[in-house]
Amino acid sequence: MTPAAAAISVYSPSGRVSSRVLGQLAIVGIPGVALCGGLYALCLHYSPAAVVAVLGLIFCSVFTGVVCWLTVWRGHVRSPRFAFWAGLALAAFGLWVHWCVFAYLEFQHGKALALHLVRSGPHGWWVFFDALAEVAVQASPQRFMAGWLPAVWAVEAFLLLSIPASLSRLAATEPYSETAHRWAEKTCTGELWWAGGLSAMLGTRLAEEGVGFLLSHPRAVEHGAPAASCWWTILLECSAVEEDPDARWVSVFVLTHQRRDNGRIATERTAVLADWCVSAEDYARLSAHLGAPAPSADAEPSAGGEEEGEFATALADFENDAFESALLRVEGLLASDNAAMQADAWRLSALCLSRTGQWSRAYDAYRVLFERHPDAHTALQLATTAVMCGEVARGEQWFVTAEALNRAENAVPWADMLISILSAFASTAQWRAGLPYLVKLRQLYECSQSTDDTFLFMQRLPFLQSFFDKSLPFVRAAMGEDEVVAWYAAMRGHLDDGGRQQLDAWLNGLRAGCRPQ
Repeated sequence: MTPAAAAISVYSPSGRVSSRVLGQLAIVGIPGVALCGGLYALCLHYSPAAVVAVLGLIFCSVFTGVVCWLTVWRGHVRSPRFAFWAGLALAAFGLWVHWCVFAYLEFQHGKALALHLVRSGPHGWWVFFDALAEVAVQASPQRFMAGWLPAVWAVEAFLLLSIPASLSRLAATEPYSETAHRWAEKTCTGELWWAGGLSAMLGTRLAEEGVGFLLSHPRAVEHGAPAASCWWTILLECSAVEEDPDARWVSVFVLTHQRRDNGRIATERTAVLADWCVSAEDYARLSAHLGAPAPSADAEPSAGGEEEGEFATALADFENDAFESALLRVEGLLASDNAAMQADAWRLSALCLSRTGQWSRAYDAYRVLFERHPDAHTALQLATTAVMCGEVARGEQWFVTAEALNRAENAVPWADMLISILSAFASTAQWRAGLPYLVKLRQLYECSQSTDDTFLFMQRLPFLQSFFDKSLPFVRAAMGEDEVVAWYAAMRGHLDDGGRQQLDAWLNGLRAGCRPQ
């Protein structure tokens, strides 16, 4: 949430607990969690495979959470604290039922053991688990190592308790009308076009101008998806209680859309305001704005509409790899009177020229685009395109510019920037020129906490083995064979155990001449 939220009235739960919750506990909560716990025990008894057990645990945790959520929602609980502890207690009861049913099904004297669990208190349960762990280790020491089972049970209990308690608390924070005694219902959602980017800026404008600021922005559907590498929209979720004119709320989010190199669009959601209280008049105006009908198919298209249609067709051609066709369609939009359309047209033109290998023309297009939108991503594109043109010095200058802009924008991960420029050097076989950037990439591995493939993937870094193989031509172009080995060996003291093992194996192969020349 942004600091501006403090200056705006937002919904806050009243903290009240309705007597209806007692009936819902008896009808929905207790039977529901008991059923979930029993079904989970049946799953473990009849399908003891680890994969099935994990899936059963996930489903049991989620469905127990849904039961707790329904209990709180149907019980009209508006106290997050009460809802949390009620959900935790219900989940604990479900976990207890699970172990009673499991003991009944799994052991020779299961009925007596289950009755013992029912009648005994915490001390009896502790004795049961201690004995169960000891028996399991003795029966299958390879499968159940000492200390392993208690850790698994702890994880199981954490999931079975935390998810229902969290969902219960979430249910109690939903907007509620104390006048009509009803939860709010979502009436409409929609996206508005937003060029501001930062959510903090949006929160500030909302605090200053209110709903009128949102009404001044067109719907995103009227613009379509641009060819920009990154753009923003405002997502609005409107909820209300019809019988209560004062029960009107709007939740505001900023959606950051980023176009990947493969053409796919990834979207990240950032909350700005949750359950903003607005007047019935403002709510009606905003709902009408979001639900405004699309232009009639019979209406005469405007010049802007024609341009948007032509651009949409060009973008579809680009996404279908018809680059020449997209280039021809977008050429007429390069001089558009609409500044946003003109920028999108230059960007799409540059992308088409890059895909068809026309690097000099692509560089010129990116240069025009940078004059209109001087951001880090476009500067990086200029750096890599200049390298593809064989102009290394110019590419290095643009990379410095991209790096400086990115410090302020933080729009492109540092690893992505290095990999992009190194890919351009590799494509043009300019190995020696790329070595300084390779040294910086090596430093990222040396500073990494782990060389596990999943961790490296999350850090936007290639797998360590891939780094070794793809970096070798750069290093060999600048050094002798002994220096090459020393260059890689210098990483050893900075890697974890797994990384050192991979490095040692790779260096042994390198010394034996098993690596590509």
